[in-house]
Amino acid sequence: MTHYEVLGVAADASHAAIRRAYLAKARRHHPDRHRADGPRAEADAEDLMRRVNEAWAVLGDADQRRRYDAQLAAGASAPGPSSRIRMPSEDFEPSRPDTPEDPDEDESWRFEPDRGDPDSVPPKVLLAAPPALLALGIALLVLSVPLGGRWLVAVGFICLLGAALLFVGAPVVALFKSQVAEERARRRRG
Repeated sequence: MTHYEVLGVAADASHAAIRRAYLAKARRHHPDRHRADGPRAEADAEDLMRRVNEAWAVLGDADQRRRYDAQLAAGASAPGPSSRIRMPSEDFEPSRPDTPEDPDEDESWRFEPDRGDPDSVPPKVLLAAPPALLALGIALLVLSVPLGGRWLVAVGFICLLGAALLFVGAPVVALFKSQVAEERARRRRG
């Protein structure tokens, strides 16, 4: 079977037509779309996808397509599989830890809390200040309505502005602290 037959295009098809045919076949026969159909259907889809990818690798490249067409015109049988795509050996067995037959023995890492680098964590005051200033600013603005104090409105807006700046500032501080910690660790190692 030639690469043209695999993609379902004529030998004189344009590059755009070959690309469209490749994309349509790749979408239709991708193994992920056939996973629910069972292992046999998935394996068949993998095999067909391998041939579709190989056909595109040859026909999608103008130089390789010219050489391939010359081989076909010379009367040679369709060239065999490319050296770039090889089937795994018979001994190869993929690891599928999510199947009941082969459960993942070490899943404890999934339930461990993520621990950040303590050197990159901003001070707790900097982490607590933005929500506190936001709450204070909103409270002052709400209080300014019945009390009518302009200074309450001004202080409320200042608190909101400070909260916004600190919401942006805390991650920036963490970024710089982590860069400093990485540089220190690099100097200790090297």
